[in-house]
Amino acid sequence: MRGSRALLGLWLIGAWLAACSLPGMEEISVTAGPTPAPSLVPVPTLPPPPETLIVCLRDEPTSLYLYGDLNPSANTVLEAIYDGPVDLRGYAFTPVILEDVPSLSAGTARLETVEIGTGDVYLNPMTLRPENLRPLLPYLPSGCTAADCIRSFQGGTVAMDRLSADFRIKDGVQWSDAEPVRASDSVLSFHIDSANATPTTKYLIDRTASYEALDDQTVRWTGIPGYLESDLGDAFWSPLPEHLIGQRSAPEVLQSEEATRSPLGWGPYVLKAWDPAKEIRMERNPNYFRSAEGLPAFDQLVFRFIGSDPRSGLQQILTGECDVLDEEVLFDDPAEAAVRPQTLQSMLDLQAQGKVQVVSVAGDLVERLEFNTQPPSREVVTPFADPKVRQALAACIDRPGLVTHLLGGLGSVTDTFLPANHPLFHAAEPALAYAPAAAARLLEEAGWHDEDLDPATPRIARAIRGVVDGTPFQMSLIAPEGEFHQALASLLGKNLADCGIGLEVRSAPTPDLLGSWPEGLAFGRSFQALTWAWPTLTSPLCEMFASWEIPGELAPDGLNASGFNSVGYDAACRSLLVGGEAGRSQAAVLQQLFAEGLPSLPLFQRPRLVVASPSVCGLHADPSTLTQLWSLEDLRRGVNCPLPGAAPDGGSG
Repeated sequence: MRGSRALLGLWLIGAWLAACSLPGMEEISVTAGPTPAPSLVPVPTLPPPPETLIVCLRDEPTSLYLYGDLNPSANTVLEAIYDGPVDLRGYAFTPVILEDVPSLSAGTARLETVEIGTGDVYLNPMTLRPENLRPLLPYLPSGCTAADCIRSFQGGTVAMDRLSADFRIKDGVQWSDAEPVRASDSVLSFHIDSANATPTTKYLIDRTASYEALDDQTVRWTGIPGYLESDLGDAFWSPLPEHLIGQRSAPEVLQSEEATRSPLGWGPYVLKAWDPAKEIRMERNPNYFRSAEGLPAFDQLVFRFIGSDPRSGLQQILTGECDVLDEEVLFDDPAEAAVRPQTLQSMLDLQAQGKVQVVSVAGDLVERLEFNTQPPSREVVTPFADPKVRQALAACIDRPGLVTHLLGGLGSVTDTFLPANHPLFHAAEPALAYAPAAAARLLEEAGWHDEDLDPATPRIARAIRGVVDGTPFQMSLIAPEGEFHQALASLLGKNLADCGIGLEVRSAPTPDLLGSWPEGLAFGRSFQALTWAWPTLTSPLCEMFASWEIPGELAPDGLNASGFNSVGYDAACRSLLVGGEAGRSQAAVLQQLFAEGLPSLPLFQRPRLVVASPSVCGLHADPSTLTQLWSLEDLRRGVNCPLPGAAPDGGSG
């Protein structure tokens, strides 16, 4: 078409010139024919704009070094750089870049019998610490996995069991620079973690006899004799790139820009830019070992730092400035790790309007009402030395009501110190239930009487040992500072008043509450009752109520603030701690003994949650993960996403 239009133009110009040069020629009238239809010029196809996911964090990461000072935001960012090597989901380790997580039950871990003698390192089953074997010290003879078969060393040599396991890295796992991830990378990580200059706890390091690469993909971990850990997911050290930092010392790595600001990983994304106080930008890792699955779905990932106002975070979801809000953004008070009831209600209202999605699950933090069952001083009078009184308070408190009013129904009640969605949870008898009439009977039996039948006045003591007759039941409660715990204390006060129990609440800063013995309010054990939340591990933290953990001169760092003392509980707890996989059978016994003694009332599990745009698919809440964005590689954008899901190991939408 361009050629035709040019020829016509030339012809017309030539005709005009001819007319000018030949005056006197007769003008000829020309009638133009129909204009030819223009043909379409192909427009080059442009590539679609890159798909970008924007995750909004509360704070800027303090560091991105695995063994550095990591804040919660850093843990979320690291999920994009590293995938695994194992995920903690549903209170169990799940392999990511490993073929499996070894275990005795699966036959992928081994118990070996070894001979040890004086001076050899082993795990003392009474102190639960690595020590050098000496005469008269206790030890676990080979085949012993319970407290009742512990022996005393008499010299010479003894046979003990030693646990070992092989970890194999999957084929095709590469660093983002295309170098293979090797077993030697994990061994390097172990040695860096072992260094005194590396600011990490040495708990597992001290319980490791050797850690070695058998070939390019296999690492063997061997524990010290007597250490029969039941969860081996932590016994594989997250690899560090030997080809980049293998010649550096631990202090050099700790201070290097590469480790703290731009670490090399094998995960779904690669860090490209860090704009301080604003954002971190990442791009898809072309060498990600799950690329063949089309993962990750987004070309770019942006972590934006938006500060501490959850209302602002929700607004930025509505305006599209954020696609996902990390859990920490929603905390009105990060020290409490709690979401204000008003914030929860706003989130749920927006979800009901289809403007956001709230993905949640009852989490690993169990809020407890701790009783002081045995004060260290006779001058401290506590009504909670009597188990009947503790059982009565359990029946006085409407725990499902607390979940409704404080947590918007997103949490869950549990009857033991373990979350109800923990794989080792055991429904002990009798089940805790809200039953004010039963509570009244128990209080009467314990000597606390409602003589004036006036619900506005507390019950009074009659014939209670150590309590002056006529003393009103006025309970003293210490609660952490913050709106969440103040709201909790207010609801507890209303429940207790219905049972004839007065409540006096004292707020305390967290450092004062958790200070060590003897000054700390909790571990100094001069309180009557207090509220606090405790996390849950893969294996029950039974030491919380073991007698050897009662804070005092013999145990200044003890965890048992309640002072609970039960011979049966102690034996079951020690068997769980020293018995490895075999010891896990004690979990049911421990929960039953806890329910009978009730040194602490489990109030509820706090929710774990994440809020996102309705267009973001693939979010799964999990009770035990370090961050709720553990599945970043699976996120995608879609229309009519399925309802917010949860991990098959215990989450709920």
